[in-house]
Amino acid sequence: MKTKKWSVKVIFHFTDVALVKSWLNYKEDTKQAGYTKNQVLHLLDFRMQVVEALIRGSQERKRRGRPSADASGHSEHHHRAAVPISGPDVRCDQKGHWPDPQVMTNSPRCRLSGRKAKSQVQCSECKVFLCLKAGKNCFRDFHDK
Repeated sequence: MKTKKWSVKVIFHFTDVALVKSWLNYKEDTKQAGYTKNQVLHLLDFRMQVVEALIRGSQERKRRGRPSADASGHSEHHHRAAVPISGPDVRCDQKGHWPDPQVMTNSPRCRLSGRKAKSQVQCSECKVFLCLKAGKNCFRDFHDK
């Protein structure tokens, strides 16, 4: 069995060093922010989030313009499946996050304010519903955290 070239080994080594250094910075930042040990990601989980963010970043973006006729915005189901909240790397990247008004008879609740308010505004990138009203801008707060 052949071994990898030394240049590939060096690249992997420095990538690994950069990931560990980033994780140490992340741990320090969360410690200063007052997070508990249980809320801080382990190194393996941190690596997985970085990999997932890199994969999502390389995927083709949605096409702009009007949706095709077969794409319907209305759901026949009574209960919507909860959309997982994106990690801070996606939420705060300031790329493609636009308020997308939805016309619905039964509006979902705002993901940031919980059960308090219903919202008809959805983030075009994260696919979560958030309040966007004068005096209450959960959309901005969600993407700044």
